[in-house]
Amino acid sequence: MQITMLTTPGSQAGLYPDFVGKRSLFAGVGAGPASYTEGAGDPVSLNINPFYIDTMFGGILDTTGTYIVLFYTKTTGTRQTWYARYNVAATGAEYTGGTALKSLVWQVGGIGGQF
Repeated sequence: MQITMLTTPGSQAGLYPDFVGKRSLFAGVGAGPASYTEGAGDPVSLNINPFYIDTMFGGILDTTGTYIVLFYTKTTGTRQTWYARYNVAATGAEYTGGTALKSLVWQVGGIGGQF
């Protein structure tokens, strides 16, 4: 999931990331992948560099209310790769295929840094 940071309406000036001490809060919009393999996860990237993710906020419905996105790492520590997992909102089960997720969007956020 490529996350594009939210900007001020009508300008290119960014609202995010918003720096708080040595860390920053961020919010942006990301779309689902063209294809998704159950259990593999969808790597998360941000449209700004250098920037790493400390944590992601998950459990967020897409704009249609059909799917939930959850975020996780495969290990713990700083500067980990984050992955998105897509679940069907009605059942809670992980998405297994069928409908392409690339047309669905989520507004997500988290905490990160540039140091």
